[in-house]
Amino acid sequence: AEKRSGGITEGGVKFKIQPQLALETKLDFGEDLAAGGVLAVKVIVQNGSKVTYSLDPAAIDLRLRGGSDKVQQVDLHDAAQKIARAAAADLDPGIPGPSAASIEETLRRRRLPGGILEPGGQAEGFVYFPTGSYARARATLVDVESGESEGFLVEF
Repeated sequence: AEKRSGGITEGGVKFKIQPQLALETKLDFGEDLAAGGVLAVKVIVQNGSKVTYSLDPAAIDLRLRGGSDKVQQVDLHDAAQKIARAAAADLDPGIPGPSAASIEETLRRRRLPGGILEPGGQAEGFVYFPTGSYARARATLVDVESGESEGFLVEF
């Protein structure tokens, strides 16, 4: 079943999915991710239900404004390379920019953790997409006991 109630289900699960603007990523990550073609999306999931869910961050995708195609998350290694190149291009010649390895480590450290979401539990972190104009996000949780998927649509 897919819910269109701002990410809140009747059972009490709440999704907050919010793309971060360039200034916000500069504050959160120390770099302008958008300059490297990367959109950081902050995700907060609160399980206010009595059901135990499995959360897989890869089961979150975005939909472009004016379209219905799914956009998949970016590869963090490739994203870090692009962000590092963009950051270095903004610096004066001879000044070293951040390393792709340090950027990748930061992206991985800040990403949304997957795993079991117990009743009353919460998960928070980022997922990463190509920059673009997005209308909504779709996320899926799996009920651990029944194995059934539950989808959530969050409009931007």
